[in-house]
Amino acid sequence: MIRLVFHLTATAYWWLHAHAPTNRLVQRVRTAPSLRWTPICALLALACLATAAGLGAAIRHGAPGVLNLAILVLIYDGLKLLVLAPISLAWFARSRLVKATVNG
Repeated sequence: MIRLVFHLTATAYWWLHAHAPTNRLVQRVRTAPSLRWTPICALLALACLATAAGLGAAIRHGAPGVLNLAILVLIYDGLKLLVLAPISLAWFARSRLVKATVNG
């Protein structure tokens, strides 16, 4: 039974890590640092947080309480992307610095 639970957990983790949109964005930013990813991450973070706020208002006005789970996911993704925006800028600067020292 423990093996089955471990296998199901590992499979779910792998699938989410491979297919969740924000995880794919993080992987893309890590493999190809570019200046265009910083505003994309920041705008997506704001969209996630604004959507979470809108869902919170909907719940306060009578929407189903199960939407609290969606709010948690949106807040997690929004904070992850909000932190990723300046990190992507740092990764871009580091890649340019390495390229300049190798070519220079």
